[in-house]
Amino acid sequence: MQTSNMNSVKLSTFPKLKWLMIQAPFKRDLKQSPPVLPHSELWIENVTLDNDALARFHQVVNWQVKTSVLHPCFIHTIAFPLHLKLLLAPGFPFPLLGLVHIENTISQFRQINQSETLKLVCRLGELELHKKGWLFSVITECFSGAELVWQSNSLNLFRAKHNLPTKSVNKSEDHLGPLISSSEWSLPEDLGRRYAKASGDFNPIHLRKWSAKLLGFKQQIAHGMWTKSKCVSEIQKIDPELLLNNFKVNCRFKKPLYLPREVVMSIQSANDKQLASKYLFKVETQSPEDETIPHLTGCIIAL
Repeated sequence: MQTSNMNSVKLSTFPKLKWLMIQAPFKRDLKQSPPVLPHSELWIENVTLDNDALARFHQVVNWQVKTSVLHPCFIHTIAFPLHLKLLLAPGFPFPLLGLVHIENTISQFRQINQSETLKLVCRLGELELHKKGWLFSVITECFSGAELVWQSNSLNLFRAKHNLPTKSVNKSEDHLGPLISSSEWSLPEDLGRRYAKASGDFNPIHLRKWSAKLLGFKQQIAHGMWTKSKCVSEIQKIDPELLLNNFKVNCRFKKPLYLPREVVMSIQSANDKQLASKYLFKVETQSPEDETIPHLTGCIIAL
């Protein structure tokens, strides 16, 4: 797909998140055919971590590592204002209220300590056709000095009818090993508000039943990144060594997870002799009709 010339902007401070959230509902579709993504990036250096914010995040995702080591998903929350600023730029073609976060991949190349000073770089990936609309990624890189220590790719879908041919994708299937762990989670009604306070993501669909209904949901739903973060915390308990080294954790967000809710999180090994460590995990609920409803599926591998 066509992109404009690279526009790299250094920020001296983080954008004000409250102001970005106020602007988000008013972002409009640019009506481009085909749409064009601005080839732009934002970066900020000398980033220090807020110990109180880190403690709130660790508490809400049940990260029980008794050290100053960050949860792997915490950097995503720090970069969130940069993501919003990219998506609210005048040249970005889609409204924010039409975007769906469908997949997230985080690669961590070493542990990150809360005392480190970091640099964040965020940019948009390429635009791709999807049978239900358009796909694009928000790519984030985190550096300590000149060292790349963390990277993420957040894949988003904008639903739209385009009547254009799309390529079919052959999905590889993992060969499942034995069930390692299965746990039941009781998710309270206020979980979305608690995670919003820890992450800064105050999307109305996560806060209250009435605010979620305004945006088409029957009640508030759990943040997908909370669900992923909680899964990583559970995996850390069964294999602490995996998260001490280089790893990649990918997940796909499936059906909305309404709150309050009882869910089951399960972890299985994968029979893959080429990989030293690989786990598959998922979060599901059972409907009153005894139907299994998937909310998240993912895998974590040693790099």
